[in-house]
Amino acid sequence: FSAFLFLLVDIVFRYGCKVKEVSNLHKWFSWVFIAILTYSAFLFPTSVKADILGGWSSTTSLLAPISNQPAYSNETNVFSFGGSTTILFSSIYKSAVSSGGILSNWSSSASIPSPNYYHSLAASGGKVYILGGTTYSPQTSTNPVYVSSLDSSGDFTVWTGVNPLPARLSQGAAVAANGYIYF
Repeated sequence: FSAFLFLLVDIVFRYGCKVKEVSNLHKWFSWVFIAILTYSAFLFPTSVKADILGGWSSTTSLLAPISNQPAYSNETNVFSFGGSTTILFSSIYKSAVSSGGILSNWSSSASIPSPNYYHSLAASGGKVYILGGTTYSPQTSTNPVYVSSLDSSGDFTVWTGVNPLPARLSQGAAVAANGYIYF
């Protein structure tokens, strides 16, 4: 499985496109990524951690069984941004990571600008970018891009809209490298 994941990441870096040059390649990766997440959700129904030198073990689960949301870690905390169950979430959930890798109880720390799922996240230079996504009623892909950084309390409280994606996009993977965001 890790060899397969490595191959996908390698292909994204070799053939990925800048946000300004979006192609249909992101759709293929999105479906593969969703398949991997869906498969792993059935394998690991609770939050798990992997020690680089050891195996998997259970840790603290999210407050609700949320899916279709991106996550981020700044090494001291893990954050979950929005997502969905039968409703959309705009909450940002936060959990501290102990030195042994155990997550503390999750708490709601702030919110993203609008309820969203299938959105993507990229991080660079201490900033987190939320890109695109999907809303309900009607189910529509979106193109906004928001940026935030951790405030003095350790939360993402102020979000700023920046240049939107060139098209309404969701279910894609995003990554930041060398000053560019790839979607």
